[in-house]
Amino acid sequence: MDRVCQAQNKAVFIKTHKTASTTAASIFERYGYSHNLMFALPWITHIFDENKLFNRDMVMTFRGMTTFDMITNHGRFNCKEMEAVVPHAKFVTIIRDPVGQFESAFGYFEMASNLGISKKPDPLAVFLKHPANYYKKSFHMKVQSWNGQLFDLGLNHSYCSDTSKVAKHITKLDKELDLVMLTEYFDESLILLRKLMCWSYEQILYLPKGVRNDAHRYSVSAQIAEEIREWNAADVQLYRHFNKTFWRKVKEYGPDFESDLQEFRQLQQKMLHMCIDTDKEGWGDYRETQFAHKKNAPKICDDLMRTDIEFVQLIRWKEMENEFGLAKLLGMIAGGIIYTIKEELADNRYFEEELIDSSVFKATTSMRSSIKIQKFYEM
Repeated sequence: MDRVCQAQNKAVFIKTHKTASTTAASIFERYGYSHNLMFALPWITHIFDENKLFNRDMVMTFRGMTTFDMITNHGRFNCKEMEAVVPHAKFVTIIRDPVGQFESAFGYFEMASNLGISKKPDPLAVFLKHPANYYKKSFHMKVQSWNGQLFDLGLNHSYCSDTSKVAKHITKLDKELDLVMLTEYFDESLILLRKLMCWSYEQILYLPKGVRNDAHRYSVSAQIAEEIREWNAADVQLYRHFNKTFWRKVKEYGPDFESDLQEFRQLQQKMLHMCIDTDKEGWGDYRETQFAHKKNAPKICDDLMRTDIEFVQLIRWKEMENEFGLAKLLGMIAGGIIYTIKEELADNRYFEEELIDSSVFKATTSMRSSIKIQKFYEM
């Protein structure tokens, strides 16, 4: 591929659930962190909101901050508000065949346990016999139990049964998004991303994140697959549309696509051999398969191993340090930051009194964790 282009430093990556979006997000985060780009972050944790559409008031801001370079955290797609926060950005997301995505969400979020059907011989089949009845119940991550991908991309569940409104929303997405990656063709998607962003092969290397272990997987028969498609018909409509646009972009890429893909995969394999100890298992979320870091691996492996949460903590700490200075920020944390931040941000329209007394206080926990993470990576 002709590399006569200029690297893009403005990007909005819209995460979707159980689509390898955490793996993809880590690519953006690694690039942005290494290039000292400004990230629009949530005040607390690594999620803007699972239920509400993204809006600019969700962003951690200080005096003088109005726009940023990247968004990579979970937040329901809202093009107008995201564009206001990251103007002139490339908009990218990733989706997955609804059969695999739904089974993955059902297992990863332990919906069977939350619904009291985990002891049944086949909880997934039990759910799909009467999905609408179970959907009426209240349970953790319910929003991912029915057309979760379209929900993440901004369509409320109340419209998911209306095929015309679904089609209208998909048409809108087609105009707003520069690239829709496909989980099943992750490497191919990265070649398209590389072209879109004018990045190097090294900048799109990855280690898979959030991969479920066997205990959180269900077998899917042809009958179950059909029932999943029927229940998630809106997501099926979404996937079919962007599957077509994906392969059109591959065709438009030109004759070098396959050779570029193979070159990238060779580099990816070298990286895996260099970074990962296949004889050991790492530690982390009990639902996931973890990679073990190879002893004496080069620094790039540290960057590739970092999770979404670790990147967010590092980035949040870095941005706060840039705003307040290290000594002042450490003093604020050691002494309790509520009143100090209240004084510093008195003229910030995003800071309301109720946030000072609740959210910011909770944020100290995240910042203390950031200190630990920062020290860990400096050792």
